[in-house]
Amino acid sequence: MPTTGKLYLYTPEYEPSEMVKKLEGYNKETIEMYCTENIALGTRIINVEVSHERVMGFYEKDAVEIKQYRGVDRATPYTKSAKFIFFMEEENPYLVVLGNKGLADTIANELSILLHEQTGYILEPILNLRGIRELYERGEATKVIFFDDVEIPNLDKATIYGTNLIQTDFYGRFIDVGNPWWVIYKHRSTEMVVGIHKKALICIFSTCTEAEYLEYITENVVPLVLRREKTDTERVR
Repeated sequence: MPTTGKLYLYTPEYEPSEMVKKLEGYNKETIEMYCTENIALGTRIINVEVSHERVMGFYEKDAVEIKQYRGVDRATPYTKSAKFIFFMEEENPYLVVLGNKGLADTIANELSILLHEQTGYILEPILNLRGIRELYERGEATKVIFFDDVEIPNLDKATIYGTNLIQTDFYGRFIDVGNPWWVIYKHRSTEMVVGIHKKALICIFSTCTEAEYLEYITENVVPLVLRREKTDTERVR
């Protein structure tokens, strides 16, 4: 099963003990009516701990799904859960949320509010596009590349699929006129199949542990992060 997550910048000073105090035990619950039923829905943060200067825990949020059963709407409550990990790397603090993009973005904003009473303290990073290219070109095989900002008239985006795309003429053509924004490739040293998005969404399609996932991010993605005050507007060619 793929392991998906997203990397963020944490901009305030990194104070693990204070962060744990603010996050541990958070539990907000409301009663809402769905299909004539009163249902308790809540948001919780559980299992917060500090290990090796990493602050980690689980974010849980209840939701309701409405489905019909024999012509009658029925409300089914369920809980969405994702692990979050704050850590220091290269003297800068970061956050990883293990989940799909929509859930991860929601959790990042919620954590910013809980820690600092407003959004904007946890930011989506900018990845160095040239660095992304160097990363997959060092890989064993590149299988999928999505390009945007394509400079060919009437063509804004392009996608190419294959077994080792960087050896093809199509790759040479599009890398000269577009920027890769989503790439799936085989990492050479770990042999894991990895998808990397220019907004730091990382999906490892191979079986991996949480430790292996974080190791991939710290070794390969963090070095590509540009701080928000910087930009990388050059074409990657």
